[in-house]
Amino acid sequence: MPVEIERKFLVVSDGWRENAVGQRFCQGYLARADGVTVRVRRAGSWAYLTVKGEPNGFVRSEFEYEVPVEEAEAMFKLCHRPLIEKTRYEVPHAGLVWHVDEFAGDNAGLVLAEVGLDHPEQPIERPAWLGQEVSHDPRFRNSRLVDAPKGQAVYACHTVSAHQAATGSMRRSTTVSPDVEAITRTLEELSTRAIANGELLQEVQRRHPQASAGDIMHAAFLSVTDPARRNSRLTSRMYDFALAARRML
Repeated sequence: MPVEIERKFLVVSDGWRENAVGQRFCQGYLARADGVTVRVRRAGSWAYLTVKGEPNGFVRSEFEYEVPVEEAEAMFKLCHRPLIEKTRYEVPHAGLVWHVDEFAGDNAGLVLAEVGLDHPEQPIERPAWLGQEVSHDPRFRNSRLVDAPKGQAVYACHTVSAHQAATGSMRRSTTVSPDVEAITRTLEELSTRAIANGELLQEVQRRHPQASAGDIMHAAFLSVTDPARRNSRLTSRMYDFALAARRML
């Protein structure tokens, strides 16, 4: 029986982009029940119908069939909405080919990396741009992204990253630095003012000219996820700002 053996991770930097070649995907789900999915995908002039079984660790059964593009387009009309839009990049690293998916549409801002393996115990050398493993986190399954409210997957991504930072489990480059703490305090101060997200971002950049896009995003989601800081007004404001800043940075 054909099987898929795959691990999935968050992506925490753009180090993978150099020389990466991407292809646009559009896919939808005709059926989802008890972990079993029926998916139709179009990639350029090719289209496929794929049936996947319930995951068992990193392994799940997979049956894939090429279908005419015209039939795939007709199947899209029967799929759960929204359809999943993403660009997939192939990134070679240490003898393996990683698939980096940069999502668009309702999941814009989410970037995930997957690697196919020969067996579940196969060792991997982690690229420097790789973050937390989410192989067993159902929030990051493509079939679940269909149901997620707009932006929720990006929020979940940064929630995981902020939790890692708080527990010290992230790499040094993504821990909560004094600079990020300072940006967080600035955001919390400015969030009390009635200013648009664009003006808020400009003021943060004026006060913290050395801040990277990652620092600003980390600071915004730290306000959302840190229990010591969190309140309903601030959470809503910072979540809205973080999603807007992701598009502007």
